[in-house]
Amino acid sequence: TRNTREDASYPAPTFVSRGVAYAAPDFGSVKTLTLRQMVENCRRAVEWTMKNAASFGGDPNRVYVAGHSSGAHLAACVLITDWTERSLPADALKGGLLMSGMYDLYPVMLSSRSSYLHLTEGGRGGIQPDAPSRPDHLPDCRRVSRPGQSGVQAPVRCVR
Repeated sequence: TRNTREDASYPAPTFVSRGVAYAAPDFGSVKTLTLRQMVENCRRAVEWTMKNAASFGGDPNRVYVAGHSSGAHLAACVLITDWTERSLPADALKGGLLMSGMYDLYPVMLSSRSSYLHLTEGGRGGIQPDAPSRPDHLPDCRRVSRPGQSGVQAPVRCVR
């Protein structure tokens, strides 16, 4: 099934064999959740991971996120979170890897996808990673796109 921790766990052995703690959250489906709820689920999963990392051998000071396709969009939203509102340091996340994601939801809002994503002109705040509340605390990020793929750059300091 898609959007489950089982679906996103296939890279885990590569990371774990190199001493990295790997966490893959369930983030739900647009069939049962709004995009805003999915973003919040991811934020809560990362928050839980940071607060509980030591209990499973992780380092709460070295948390990174990654995502592909819709997961890259969700990870980008997580990267721009103001963690101080959740009683965490502003720089709680150390970076991310975003692969082939959609970062500008305006074209999506104009497409047929809008019917099941329930996007509106004014309703993209917090789910479109273009307006971080604290741009001075954005982690480094690697954004990977296919050759020739166009799109809006993720609003994070990209390392190339």
